[in-house]
Amino acid sequence: MLSDIKLSSAITEFKNYTFYQCNNLTSVSLGSEVNKIGHYAFVGSSLEDVTILSDDVAINNYAFGYDSDITIYCKKDSNVNEFAESRGFKTIWID
Repeated sequence: MLSDIKLSSAITEFKNYTFYQCNNLTSVSLGSEVNKIGHYAFVGSSLEDVTILSDDVAINNYAFGYDSDITIYCKKDSNVNEFAESRGFKTIWID
């Protein structure tokens, strides 16, 4: 069962439905080269936390669905932080 993943910095995009309904997935760490997270990429998972190291990521409004219980670790001055706060996710700033 896939529960937690740390992905290579060579990955730049998560297409629509990449981890859709991967209900054992609880933690994801995305490298600094990620620039896009598509529709429903993580919907139906059991994500508790997501680390996004990139400053500038195009995140679809429904990439994580409506689960505001997710904690997003990101840089304070990133658009990821703006996205997380606008969707009601808890954010923790990283350097």
